[in-house]
Amino acid sequence: MRERKKKNFPEEGQALILVMLVLLVLALLGAASLTLTSAHGRTARYQRDLMQAYYTAEAGVERALIKIRENPSWFAGLPENSEVFSRVPYAGGEINEVRLTKTSAGIATRAEITSVGKFGTAQKTLKVSALVFGVSDLLKGASILSLDPLDLRITGNFTLSSEQGSGAGVFVIRGSLDLGGSSRVEADVYASGNVTGREKITGNVYPYYQAIPSFPAIDEGYYRSEAQKSGQYYPGNADFSDKGRGHRSEEIDNYNGIYFIDGTFTISGTYSGKAIFVARSIEIDGDLIANTPNDLLTLISFGDVDIKNQEVNALIVAAGAFRAQGGAELRGGFLARDMDVSGNVQIICNPALAAQNPPPGFSYGSGGVKIESWKEQYPVVS
Repeated sequence: MRERKKKNFPEEGQALILVMLVLLVLALLGAASLTLTSAHGRTARYQRDLMQAYYTAEAGVERALIKIRENPSWFAGLPENSEVFSRVPYAGGEINEVRLTKTSAGIATRAEITSVGKFGTAQKTLKVSALVFGVSDLLKGASILSLDPLDLRITGNFTLSSEQGSGAGVFVIRGSLDLGGSSRVEADVYASGNVTGREKITGNVYPYYQAIPSFPAIDEGYYRSEAQKSGQYYPGNADFSDKGRGHRSEEIDNYNGIYFIDGTFTISGTYSGKAIFVARSIEIDGDLIANTPNDLLTLISFGDVDIKNQEVNALIVAAGAFRAQGGAELRGGFLARDMDVSGNVQIICNPALAAQNPPPGFSYGSGGVKIESWKEQYPVVS
């Protein structure tokens, strides 16, 4: 009789358990790998979102800078702390907010731009500091911005001071300044070259100052168009002096808006109102007096402006030279490519009046904004 072969159940059970353990380990490894892959994916996506959020915040800064460059009068009219943009879609994300804070910085205005960009779940904040040059800053005193650096020597009895209570004036020159004779400057001096005669200066002196801008471009088309709209365009010469008006010198002329004279413009007398006169050349043939401290004329010449033994209350921009002789007195401020003074000349600037009345129609292009710092603001909020 044959013996039955015994089945080895214990060995088979152990093999089954071993197989199941291997499968369990493989399943755990697969789950861990899947979790790790998913975490890496989330991290990669978040890193991508952070980078896109940075680019979005950067786009907010660039938009603000472009607007400042293209529309200086918009910037000049902004309150000191303003929201410039908010919730603007950009490349799948959002320029959440762009804020701009303005502070005075000598011959410029410092703009602190804070831009918040969002993309997905990420957020980045950039803070940029820039110096913005405007015509109103340079009209706070005397500014000479030549094409090539000047060596300007001033002698005689020249004085630059400020109206009481109007703020600190400035004397700006692209080049070197040498004060001699009885000249005196009661203002801060900024020069791209050397400054001599410092004992005649009562303000701060900044020689070899690197941030002096070029002479701004005058938008002739803008002024011409605005004058034509209001019926104040003159195709040739125009005489707004007492003689040209044909009335007595004690009468008051009222001016408002923008005037464009496509020729030589002659003016004098007592005036009221606020107006801008733009002309090929400007002649002031007598005293030009504001009726009240709030009245103001801005005279813009594509050539020279001369003052001889006259008192003039105005802001003057000359694409040529500003010339003053004899007992000339300017109350306001001027910006020119050159300056020629002789005799007993006084410039009594009014920085507050210049700041409150920024003339439109000027641009500096990229040279009107100089970046001081560009950095990310931490912590990063997510």
